[in-house]
Amino acid sequence: MKIVVYTYAESYTLQLAIELIPKGVEPLEMKTKDDVITVLKTVNDVNLLLTESPDIDFLKSVKEVSPDINIFLMFHQNLKPKELMSMMSLGITALIEYSPSPSVIAENIIQNIIKFSLRAPERRAHVRVQPSNIENAVGAVYLRDAGKFIRGGLIDISAGGAAIQFYDSIEASMLLSNHIYDPVLLQMRGLEIKTIARLMGKRESVAGFQFENVEEREMRKIATYMHYKMNEGSDDFYKSILKNSR
Repeated sequence: MKIVVYTYAESYTLQLAIELIPKGVEPLEMKTKDDVITVLKTVNDVNLLLTESPDIDFLKSVKEVSPDINIFLMFHQNLKPKELMSMMSLGITALIEYSPSPSVIAENIIQNIIKFSLRAPERRAHVRVQPSNIENAVGAVYLRDAGKFIRGGLIDISAGGAAIQFYDSIEASMLLSNHIYDPVLLQMRGLEIKTIARLMGKRESVAGFQFENVEEREMRKIATYMHYKMNEGSDDFYKSILKNSR
């Protein structure tokens, strides 16, 4: 599900986007009001906007460009009730009180998506990204019975799982469907992730895993990497949060 996100601070928008990715959301981060209008004109499958701006003219423009879009307005306590009521007349779907914690806002967004039945029907619950060949992204799975790790290249990853193509097909044949492996190690672009995963399917040397009980710290690393891949080229953003994800 694609959500256009526009807040007053780029750093806040970035952190909010990373919080939303594990929840099955593909955030489209905008820096200006004009960017919001532009993306709504050009991207067809966006049906939700989260904005911190109470600008009536801006909200009217949003509705003119995309009459059916749902708007979640993140408001501050200093916004007067009368102003809120006038905005509601524009067709605001939900009001979300501002919190300095992006994780709190992300949870409120999901709660309102569920409340208003806005979840778009999609084939996959999570967005997947693919490492490039030059990244040398790798995965390793520990085989407890054999007492060793087997290794391979990371094909794709989402907040829900990952696919690995193992280097040795004989080693890959030792993997058992529906078996939980602990640990599963992933490494990409300087991020090292340690988690537990269930083998969901296998074809020759390629295996698909579903993450089980991922720790918050590790999920943030996954979301950080996914954010980078979804916004390749934003190296400054990536570097600024990489140190906080380790």
